[in-house]
Amino acid sequence: MDIEPETKFDNPYFEPITNTWALIVLFLSGFIFLALASFCLSLIIVLLLENDYSIATYYFDSRLDYFIGTFPYYHLLIFFLLLIISSIFFKFFNVRKNIFFLFISLLVISLAFSLLIFQNNLAKNSEKYLENIYFYNFFIKNRTELWQKAEFGLLSGTVSIVKNNDSFTMIDYDSKVWIVYFNNTEIEKNLKIKNGEKIKIVGKLLDEKSFEAKKIKKYE
Repeated sequence: MDIEPETKFDNPYFEPITNTWALIVLFLSGFIFLALASFCLSLIIVLLLENDYSIATYYFDSRLDYFIGTFPYYHLLIFFLLLIISSIFFKFFNVRKNIFFLFISLLVISLAFSLLIFQNNLAKNSEKYLENIYFYNFFIKNRTELWQKAEFGLLSGTVSIVKNNDSFTMIDYDSKVWIVYFNNTEIEKNLKIKNGEKIKIVGKLLDEKSFEAKKIKKYE
């Protein structure tokens, strides 16, 4: 009985790598970029779930338009770039794998990892830290900008001085000082207006330095 010879791998573009250390480096590099891609995807989930849809009509005609206008496109672009780089490393690690199948497999794995990261609040806590980094905000629109439109009835900042039961002084995220009046104002449950408290306000612009609050929420 004739025995067929083993099929040899013959690809002029991807030759199998046999060096053990090289394979370890390729695998670790692929895994690191996969982890970064998963983290980036978890940030997208956080931003979409905490996107302040209640203020959608202040900027757009519908929530769908608001969703499209505030979608974290840069995050998505970075996610796919990281995933592609990870796929390339794993392709060189195992050249016999189909690159398309490999990409889809890593996409599913990154989704699972991102959900795990999201459930442990790692992405949410990291996103708050990243908002303070200039490089991050240079490429990705800071969500505080959405609450810095006093002419639209939206304002946010830090309470500096509580004058009495119906007004306080607040410093917004552009370092401008405001006098905020809150008579008959709807205040979020468990929120206390005190010095150092970060808040978001829905209300009406009175003049260049005064604002009337209708709703006050904690800034998270």
